[in-house]
Amino acid sequence: MSAPEQCKTRTVDFVIKLDDPEMAAVEDDIREDLAKIGIKVNTRLVEPEEYIKIEENGDYNLFFTRSWGAPYDPHTYLKSWENNAHVEYSATANLQPPLTREILMEKIKKVQEQLDQATIRSMWKEILQDIHEQAIFLPLWGT
Repeated sequence: MSAPEQCKTRTVDFVIKLDDPEMAAVEDDIREDLAKIGIKVNTRLVEPEEYIKIEENGDYNLFFTRSWGAPYDPHTYLKSWENNAHVEYSATANLQPPLTREILMEKIKKVQEQLDQATIRSMWKEILQDIHEQAIFLPLWGT
């Protein structure tokens, strides 16, 4: 990347719900931190109904989702990513090789067919590492 290219202002779209003070407070901190490194945040405050539609269609760069809690059940949680009912579906839509959504879902399907515990652990380790390397999710806090 050339020096002028590095100096261009980058803009990201951050969608949050209207009347959600917790989201607004965290968004404010994130926006301030991103501004320090030259990233401008376009915050879109939307009604809850629109928020759900945006979650499903992927019309965002940054988006909050609620955690399912501790990762005690990766089988159910990651299997749910293939359904267009949660943000994870739209967030994985544009994954690039070596980990496309199709490849990820195939890996999840295969690990769920295994019986050997060592194989299961090894496969989950690989899947979770793949997801981590794509940097599509950023755990911020939990309740």
